[in-house]
Amino acid sequence: MEQTFEQKTKKQHIGKYVLVVVLVLAVVGGLGALAQFLGIGTQAIPPEVANPIPVSGITRTFSEDPFIIEYGREEKNIPGKRQPASFWKKTGATWVKFNDMSWSVVEPFKPGADGKDHFFFTDLDTSVREWDDQDFNIFMVLRSLNTWGIRDQIPFCDHGAIQFNLGAPSRMPLPENEQSYKNFIAAVVDRYNGDGKNDITPALKHPIKVYEIESEAAGDRANLFFQGTSTDYKHLLDMATSAARSVDPTVKIILNGTNLRDFYATNRTDAQVDADIAAMPEQNCVDPQAMINWVLDTFSATTNYDIVENHENAGWRQIYGNAPRLRKELTARGGQDKDLWVGDGTQGPIADYAEGIDVHPAFGKDTTFYNNLLNGLKNRDTTYYPWYHRVTAQDVIKKNVAALDAGYTHVTTGLLMNNWPDFTTFPHVGFVDDNGTTTDLTDDKPFPSFYSYALMTQKLAGLKTLRRLNFNNDRIFAYEAVSNVGVKTYVLWYDDGTYQLPGQTEPSIVVPFLTDAAQVFVTTAITEMNKDTADTQTLTASGGKVDITLGKTPLFIEILPPSGAPCQIAANPIAVAPCNKEKKPVV
Repeated sequence: MEQTFEQKTKKQHIGKYVLVVVLVLAVVGGLGALAQFLGIGTQAIPPEVANPIPVSGITRTFSEDPFIIEYGREEKNIPGKRQPASFWKKTGATWVKFNDMSWSVVEPFKPGADGKDHFFFTDLDTSVREWDDQDFNIFMVLRSLNTWGIRDQIPFCDHGAIQFNLGAPSRMPLPENEQSYKNFIAAVVDRYNGDGKNDITPALKHPIKVYEIESEAAGDRANLFFQGTSTDYKHLLDMATSAARSVDPTVKIILNGTNLRDFYATNRTDAQVDADIAAMPEQNCVDPQAMINWVLDTFSATTNYDIVENHENAGWRQIYGNAPRLRKELTARGGQDKDLWVGDGTQGPIADYAEGIDVHPAFGKDTTFYNNLLNGLKNRDTTYYPWYHRVTAQDVIKKNVAALDAGYTHVTTGLLMNNWPDFTTFPHVGFVDDNGTTTDLTDDKPFPSFYSYALMTQKLAGLKTLRRLNFNNDRIFAYEAVSNVGVKTYVLWYDDGTYQLPGQTEPSIVVPFLTDAAQVFVTTAITEMNKDTADTQTLTASGGKVDITLGKTPLFIEILPPSGAPCQIAANPIAVAPCNKEKKPVV
């Protein structure tokens, strides 16, 4: 019987192998590395810096591919251009999210004198067909926004550029238009569910079975995305869910996408986070405590949703606080059986410092740094521009893997392009640089995060289970991924709980990777600008182990069969055919 990593570790801790590991670590890694491996430490790791994240010991199981990209429809319409779906297939994601499918898209006019609703699907059909043709599964956010049948908009507080660029919020249908709203939901679900009744023709290869009802709709005074109380939202959700299930009982409904911000980005307990929220002042007409209470109230509508989506658009470490807190709050309200998905999982942290905009705790509160960063990104300078895209290339892998380990079943990553309105660092987390042009697609260039994400989806193709391994060191993050045919891939990195700013050296450590194989194949994620080929190396085991140098950039380790490198895809994640679930080249 094949031994687990932990069983190999126990075996290696006795007899002559202890001596081998001790000597290698003492010579190569120094006494600090030796002490860390033995779990004794030569110095304390401050928790506010290291943010220890205990190994849960839980093996997560997946029934379908978890990787999603987003803004598949909107980025073609809002910023002005987007590469076609055929281009995005190179990311290896198998899902795409349509983030803003408003009521007005398919019903721009109120019912006529006969009282009948008239739906126009040409625009939406085009978007759906484009992505379905490329074998993407689609899910949509359905919004109650139109120009004729909803409440009047409450004037915004001063949200500045954010308000200007995001447009109007959804509102509740007027009582006389509630049936039209339900008809809109039913018409969309019925058209794309693949049951052969009222369907788009020709039939979709991948019927649409998942819909989200509104997004970030927390707040009843001047919310950017939805204006209404939690009671209003629960009524809207009830109407939408009953309408959707009336035409397709198998449809899955996602509760309004929540956003817990970055309260857990540093080492905070639930009690400390609660105190943080209670102490926050009202800002832009939004009371943080009231916002949280709004979200928690909607959790109680358990019969009307199947999935909770949380927006993870800060750093990756907060995921390990957010996921268990969500599970705790859902369980308290009878929602313990609901799946958790990540939405708005930006490739890296949105690092901003401005009044009314989040400050990412890991970066501190130095306004000079934030100003330099934003200006550097806007001007594509040689310091902050490559630094930030190195961070996003590292973090996009960390965020996806950490989320799956923390209990999320699906992870949504976006933006696609970087050509959104330039008011924070948010637009710069995109996968592709538009090169400053608004319509020309030929000069677009993928960022390092595009290649590192594609590398991850290839290495974790056909993911069946994932578990974090215990290296007895809070700063080592190591995961064993097993495909649905039993192929194992390991993902590892070293992280000290903060970000090294431009000019600072990233930490590293040498660790023993224990294996019964003769050789392992190591691939380093791509983090450099203008580079599309990953660095790889074949390492030979000695005494049942291979010494691996871990740093901030994730590594993928695969056990080599005698014939050589797996899949022949290790170097360039998009220049050759991707692996299928059996880890063989697709011809």
